[in-house]
Amino acid sequence: MSNPTTIEEQIQILKEKWFSISETDNAEKYLKHIWYYRLSHYFNYFLNNDNWEEHSFNNILNLYIFDRKLKLKISDSIERIEISLKTNIINNLSLLHNNSCFFTEESIYLNEDKYNKIILSLENEKNKNKWLREKELTEIKAWELFQWASLWSITFFYNSLNTQNQKQIASVYDLTNASLSSWMLCLTDIRNICAHFDKLWGTTMVRYLSTKHPKLRKLNIDKNSLFSYILIIYFLLKEIWIDTHFLDEIEKLFLDEDYINIDKEKMWFWKDWKKDIENILN
Repeated sequence: MSNPTTIEEQIQILKEKWFSISETDNAEKYLKHIWYYRLSHYFNYFLNNDNWEEHSFNNILNLYIFDRKLKLKISDSIERIEISLKTNIINNLSLLHNNSCFFTEESIYLNEDKYNKIILSLENEKNKNKWLREKELTEIKAWELFQWASLWSITFFYNSLNTQNQKQIASVYDLTNASLSSWMLCLTDIRNICAHFDKLWGTTMVRYLSTKHPKLRKLNIDKNSLFSYILIIYFLLKEIWIDTHFLDEIEKLFLDEDYINIDKEKMWFWKDWKKDIENILN
């Protein structure tokens, strides 16, 4: 669809693609609030499926809603991980260096170039905040500044630290600094997909995560699959929140009668995925 179209024309295009629309008024309502191009990301699954009975607007909508709910669950979990990362960076490095403004010390970074880039990045973060922009960086406590920093900024900060300081943070999660570095980048990627309304279901991630942790080696997984990303979210949540029900919530969504027929293998989940994860990581 290259030219502007009315809602009525969009419905006609869907019908020409062999999608059945039993309730035109209902379809019009949704297309007024979920633009056609956004929904089109979910078309191919049905267009490539020989079962034409599944070619319905309602099934497109169900897949879209399923994906939205999945992204909300993942976003909520990554928020918990982000708060934990900020907390442990602040607590560990402020005590290790006996400085509430440890981020201004060049010695904690890999090199001068990393130091300069981080200072510039933190200045930008500071200037976005009306409560902090009038202060100098050296006047701001780490817990005041990092409260407002994005997950990407925290990831960039961690990856700019020298090995000693990275290991100090990674040890909290029973990880090597290389693994935590890789995982934080992956979490940033999936967080961006969830935040910017991209399709998550059926998406192959761009970045390959590190699976060097002994427990993860026992699972033969695609390192850039959605499953592998959900696995590291669960791994970190277990360190943060002993009674996490993250896997239960994902399984419950998968078993919802509205979404039971959605192809879970498109996300690299197999029949006993939850049992296998729990046996290895619990």
